[in-house]
Amino acid sequence: MHMARQIALITNLYPSPERPHFGTFVRNAHESLSARGWNVELHALSQGSNAASAYARFYWRAFKNLVRFKGVAYVHYVSHSALPVIAAKALNWRLKIVPHYHGSDAFPEAHEGIGRRTIKKLVCSLANYCSESIVVPSADFGERVRSAFSYAKPIFVSPSGGVDASVFHVGNKDDRRFTAGFAGRLIAGKGAVVAARVLRDMLDKNASASAIVIGDGEEKASVASALIGLRQQDRLEMTGFLPQDELAARFREVQILLFPSDRKGESLGLVWIEAALCGAVPLVMANGVTEKLIPASLQHQLVCRDEGEMAGKLDALIRDPSMVRSIQTQLVSELKETYDSMHVGDRLDMHLSGIEANVHGS
Repeated sequence: MHMARQIALITNLYPSPERPHFGTFVRNAHESLSARGWNVELHALSQGSNAASAYARFYWRAFKNLVRFKGVAYVHYVSHSALPVIAAKALNWRLKIVPHYHGSDAFPEAHEGIGRRTIKKLVCSLANYCSESIVVPSADFGERVRSAFSYAKPIFVSPSGGVDASVFHVGNKDDRRFTAGFAGRLIAGKGAVVAARVLRDMLDKNASASAIVIGDGEEKASVASALIGLRQQDRLEMTGFLPQDELAARFREVQILLFPSDRKGESLGLVWIEAALCGAVPLVMANGVTEKLIPASLQHQLVCRDEGEMAGKLDALIRDPSMVRSIQTQLVSELKETYDSMHVGDRLDMHLSGIEANVHGS
């Protein structure tokens, strides 16, 4: 009799009633695997006021179940989620481990201290050593991981669940009331303050332009300060994080999306891909990964090396609406094939199925 394919999804990133937009890409992966016939056992960190006790419960539940689990342990955000999986592997040699990196788990943020960095490096190194393969959002980020951890096993590229084309699509009309915008976490490295200054420059030069900023985080006050006075003129909209359908609707109203992230841990930047599939043309900052995901024929127009160049290229795009429409058409066509969640899910399913098949044969 055919046995259902078994996978345990272990993650500290998963949406909850308190944080509905937290880790939606992990939930997308969960739903994608379930839809393809996997029996998915979810072990997710519960959001609570006491982080230490929440992690203790999370680790214990995962370890207790994985010690007897006969299948694949699929680990999201490796540095925070892999410890119980590594411990279970020591007692359950049949357990097959597949870590999925998302950026700052492999490459800590600039503000993280030496102790935290050392612990994250150790956990990731142990997880890699125990793994069958590792999953990364993009090929160039995978090479960074390989170099940083001297990793010699297979690397599989799967772009963070992909983009749901039924949600993120161009739509039937092209009423783009925002000239340019920014969406994402308002944190150091993501470039929100840079984006705000570029948007301010655009609005100062062009009296008919308008802008939108979507997101929240520690730099919100700095972003608001850079754009002060514009909300009163009805030329700026600022909003917090949005559900996916509302986010897509906003993207369909934006002509150009700024993505000035310079984080070492930037592994993909799914937000600019979501926006591009809704027809918003992305202007990205070169950070070693993102610019290489832009089609080669468009890199001259869409890749920037610094804030001044981003402001200049934004101005050039605004002055040439026909070029914007041409870029929009090309991007939608090229990105959909790579990032449509159906294609992404099928490829990940095949990869994990090959690993799972070895559980019972080993």
